[in-house]
Amino acid sequence: MKKIKNRKQLKAEKEQLMLRRYELEQAIKCYLLELKESLRPANVSELVFSKVFDEKNSANDNSILGEGLSHLASVLTKKMVSKTEGRIGKWFRHRSSNKH
Repeated sequence: MKKIKNRKQLKAEKEQLMLRRYELEQAIKCYLLELKESLRPANVSELVFSKVFDEKNSANDNSILGEGLSHLASVLTKKMVSKTEGRIGKWFRHRSSNKH
């Protein structure tokens, strides 16, 4: 940071700092949204299955078949978890609406 000599420089520096603060806040919001999305059960299960199958594939070295099976398992698991997540969400919303 350079030395501020007058009011005009102070104002310019303040504006730059406020702009930088806004940019950092937006970056944090983006990061939190990505983190929230990555922690959804469907995404976590997909990551786990792909990791498990990737480890088995590297041991067996059947890459095309293994990748296909890994992808199929992760897609099916993601769909199943997504449906279950939706049903549980509906159930909780239904229960909370009945209490009021």
